[in-house]
Amino acid sequence: MYILFVRKYSFYLYSRWILHQICSILNGEKLLAPPSNLWITKNSLFQPNGHQYYATPTQVQSILTHIQTYKSPYKDIRPQIRRIEQKFLHEYDGLLIGNQCLDFGKQDGVTEIEESIMANSVERKLNDLLLEDEIAGKVVVNRQPIFVSCVSNFTNFLDLFRKTLRSLELGIPCVVLGRSHTVQHSYRWTELLVELMKEEELDLGMVTYLSAQVSCDGPFPLNEDIMQLIIVSNGIIAGRHQVRHKRVYKRSRNVVHYVFKTIGKGY
Repeated sequence: MYILFVRKYSFYLYSRWILHQICSILNGEKLLAPPSNLWITKNSLFQPNGHQYYATPTQVQSILTHIQTYKSPYKDIRPQIRRIEQKFLHEYDGLLIGNQCLDFGKQDGVTEIEESIMANSVERKLNDLLLEDEIAGKVVVNRQPIFVSCVSNFTNFLDLFRKTLRSLELGIPCVVLGRSHTVQHSYRWTELLVELMKEEELDLGMVTYLSAQVSCDGPFPLNEDIMQLIIVSNGIIAGRHQVRHKRVYKRSRNVVHYVFKTIGKGY
């Protein structure tokens, strides 16, 4: 029965992923591109599972301009974001698990959601304390936009909840980055997040999705002159970034968080 369910669900999702292609999202609008920019997406076994539009140069420039000029209208939207969080955890948890299972092949997405529920409780309290300190004049929260670079295995726990929702509730705009493979499940939660933000009547400029080739000197330049970057990665990749970037903060032997603090113009 389980195998039959997965087969039926995978057929439904793959059909939807082919018909509703990944694309960049800016101010709540989906930026479609010419057929020449349409690429096949692949799952963790490098099998085709849908399509995505890479942003055109004009669209890339529009997104870059938005990142450099957008000013967050919020300092505290905890009630709205936490209502959205509960919907993800209790209404759309099956969708998150199913998308991740079929795209990445994760066998136990249920445990990840359970871990998210427990960790989110702690991290919400940390944000509460942070805002209390800001009100007391002890700290200043940097509300310039951040890049959210998604992983495969824990994208629901780390990328959706810890990076994106926790940043948004402090009034920090987020730009979710696409991936070279297993990109479908992280795009789908971003797409859903934008829809839930509409229900809460939040400014949709707070969340952007970037579907483009990203590098330090490529079509979308990823460097210290643009914004902050949050990545979870292993030590090998961390070492590569340490050569190019000065601001790399190690979290443990095997996991690092990078925060490239903004030093560029336009803010």
